[in-house]
Amino acid sequence: MKFFHLSDLHIGLKLYNRDLTEDQAHIFRQIIQAARREQPDAVVIAGDIYDRAVPSGEAVALFDRFYPSCIRPFLRGKFWSSAATTTALPGSTCSAACCSISTST
Repeated sequence: MKFFHLSDLHIGLKLYNRDLTEDQAHIFRQIIQAARREQPDAVVIAGDIYDRAVPSGEAVALFDRFYPSCIRPFLRGKFWSSAATTTALPGSTCSAACCSISTST
């Protein structure tokens, strides 16, 4: 079984007042290309997806562009581990410790 493991994405992070959105978008494009090439059986995202408990609209939009291309094709196996700054995701039933994603679209 092949897994793609992503962790602590911190989408929306600003580092020393530098917006990292374009850098994160570039990395997501690389992840999408690798997922299409490797065809993993499951995608695991652990840790913080967003950098803040209430993410910016731009951060949510970036994940919304990434999700259908990389995550949704692998609905047969996805595991989410949430952290304090992770909000609920589409199709999820979240708790503070773990999120399980339904396979319905």
